Amino acid sequence: GFGDQFEITAIVHPNYRRQGIFKQLFAAAKEEAIHRNAARLLLVNYRNSVSGNALVAALGLPYYNSEYHMETDRTMLSALPASQINLLDVTAANVADLSQSLAATFGAGRWNSEAELLADLVREDGKYFLATVDGTLIGQIGVVTDDNEVYVRAVGIVPQWRGRGYGRQLLSALVQKMLAEGFSRFALDVETANRNALSLYQSCGFQESNVYDYYIVPL
Repeated sequence: GFGDQFEITAIVHPNYRRQGIFKQLFAAAKEEAIHRNAARLLLVNYRNSVSGNALVAALGLPYYNSEYHMETDRTMLSALPASQINLLDVTAANVADLSQSLAATFGAGRWNSEAELLADLVREDGKYFLATVDGTLIGQIGVVTDDNEVYVRAVGIVPQWRGRGYGRQLLSALVQKMLAEGFSRFALDVETANRNALSLYQSCGFQESNVYDYYIVPL
């Protein structure tokens, strides 16, 4: 779940397919989403999955949107620019600033309310950073770490500070920070329709490794 939007991913072992197992999983997931007061439920399909594509066609679900999954590592990273941005760890003391910044960059929603963000802060594998320039809050970025890989999330510059190259500086500051901490691989997801963000990530050395297609599940 992401606030009031929920996503389903499902795998059934090949030896147990065609036994109605997915149908039961699918029904249980819908029930759980309704129980959690979901406003929207999406089924995530990997575009290169033959069985997944056949399943989506059989279910007749309407298409919603798509995201590229992009990856890079220390050897593939392009030269990153020097950054004026200072990254501040988000804690309970400044989580309100994060909530406001996320609302400005992505729109307000339950997923970026102070309560939801406070609950997210307790996870040991993830954190958020506020991006500031000369003490002024201009955006935010987050990470989830796993072994030596960093998943980059919630990348955003608030509208009044866009168009000044801060997006690239924000990514550069984050990557350099995580490299210094010993991480060597990076991944993120970006909507295929977001051409500006896609171009930014490609120019920094990220490459598409998969496409996630999202389909609306009626509730």
